Amino acid sequence: MNNNSQKFTDTSFVYDYVNRLSAFLNWHQLDNFISKIEVSDRTGCWDWTAVKRNDYGRFKFFDKMVTAHSFSARCYYNYSGSKFSLHDCDNRKCVNPKHLFWGTQKDNMMDAKKKGRIYDRTGEKNHQATITKEKAKEIKYLLKYNSTVIVASTTKTSLYVCQCIKWGKTWKHLNE
Repeated sequence: MNNNSQKFTDTSFVYDYVNRLSAFLNWHQLDNFISKIEVSDRTGCWDWTAVKRNDYGRFKFFDKMVTAHSFSARCYYNYSGSKFSLHDCDNRKCVNPKHLFWGTQKDNMMDAKKKGRIYDRTGEKNHQATITKEKAKEIKYLLKYNSTVIVASTTKTSLYVCQCIKWGKTWKHLNE
């Protein structure tokens, strides 16, 4: 193999990893895949150095572009299910199967939120908000006792905004 493979520190794990990849790739493809990995001594991540899209490594497998981290994890764990390959290390370029775990789209969103990669865009923080938090609270209260048309007219707010609040499409995080 190439010089990059000499940077791997846990030789028994790497041997096992390469052995599992070889079930899916011929030796030329395997060498090509391994040559695109650079090991970070600081983090233990195996960073993909080749083609990337949104910082996720991409790899051509049977004329189809796949994400390198998912390919790496699917080969290593011999997984063919529909779950996503998620990063424990929060490094999109990492293809180290020890840093990857399986989860649903919801798990992925919860993980991203926990790690601070998804920002709160509720209420006035939403770029599409047309009313203030106070106005939304007032509308929510008035909707308990009045029709949407009356509330829209009274608060000088569009009927659509009042309907969205009533139906829980917007401002649902507010308590009275």
